[in-house]
Amino acid sequence: MHETVVERRAQPGALIIGGAHGSLAMARSLGRRGIAVDLLAEHRLVTFSRYVRRKFFWQGSGSADAAAYLCDLAHSHGLAGAVLFAGGDPEAAFIAQNHAELSAVFRLTTPPWERLRAVFDKTRMQRHAAMIGVDTPRSYRPRSPRYDHAAALVGNDGIVLQEFIPGGGEAQFSYAAAFDRGSPVASLVARRTRQYPVEFGYTSTFVETIDCPAVEEAGRRLLASLDYTGLAEVEFKFDPRDGRYKLLDVNARVWTWSALGGLVGVDFPHVMWRIARGETVTPARATRPAAWIHVSRDLVAAAQHMLAGRLSPAAYLRSLRKPMVTAAFALDDPLPGIAELPLALWRAVAHRLPIMLRDSWRRIATAPKPAAGRHVDAPPLAPAAEEPSQRLSSLP
Repeated sequence: MHETVVERRAQPGALIIGGAHGSLAMARSLGRRGIAVDLLAEHRLVTFSRYVRRKFFWQGSGSADAAAYLCDLAHSHGLAGAVLFAGGDPEAAFIAQNHAELSAVFRLTTPPWERLRAVFDKTRMQRHAAMIGVDTPRSYRPRSPRYDHAAALVGNDGIVLQEFIPGGGEAQFSYAAAFDRGSPVASLVARRTRQYPVEFGYTSTFVETIDCPAVEEAGRRLLASLDYTGLAEVEFKFDPRDGRYKLLDVNARVWTWSALGGLVGVDFPHVMWRIARGETVTPARATRPAAWIHVSRDLVAAAQHMLAGRLSPAAYLRSLRKPMVTAAFALDDPLPGIAELPLALWRAVAHRLPIMLRDSWRRIATAPKPAAGRHVDAPPLAPAAEEPSQRLSSLP
């Protein structure tokens, strides 16, 4: 039988492509164990980590020759046989869609596209979840010109309209796990206690481990039904109207707060690295209380909750008493935490300012103008206000 490059290399390192905070957690998890970590990423946060050995230029997973580029990079820089990790959704889809080509060079932690496609297709995932008895929100496929226009832009599979489930981040739960051929090897259940923005969170700001058998059972059953191998976060929201946990999303790659696992004995990146190498790993699930915090965003989220009367300063301080890991800062790897705020400000200027200027210009350019030569009557002048003495003299 033909021996692949992967089989010829005995001690692989790790190559992370894409991502930000989740990829930083992976680099630290592996680097602290002496595993060589290399990086291809557009976000600069991870590049400041002392645990990243080499940083390579990455043209992005959307490039037509991205797979060939990655394989050539492996051969020219001694990366053949490395364990390949996806840091974001585009990278996970890219690895899955090029699974055969990449698996001849790397050890993969992402399943092939035929298994992963259902995860990326929300409509298909909703149907699959309902078929195996996992609760989901009601979904709709409206018939309207507005919907047809949106579907024409991103495709029918890119739009899902679901009922709104009441509650904020405190009602959102996750089953996070490393799976091997349909079985959990490491897992925990967590709650998104605070998020930003506070009503419809773009990102978590404070996540804590909890014990919730209903979420654990539903998440495990869903991934097992897919015969899943890899890292995954299955998101649910508790519906107070019927007391059920309903599936929101499945993230088939490392997630933002994955560093929480290392604090409670289920270090997901290292477990997945061992699975990819074919090692036998004793299954473990987290039971210790602990938390993950994105400090700067959580301060803003907590302040908004306090102003709304939903959180007291004492309750906020109590939430910080348990063992905790931060999103960016670590004593043994301080530079990412120091660089995060300047990077965030730079990204805001570099990415958002041009959008704001473009939108302002469009409003100015499309504003209606008076027709040439048309006389526009001035509005009538308001009557002058009376002096106090005048008002007094008019009283009977």
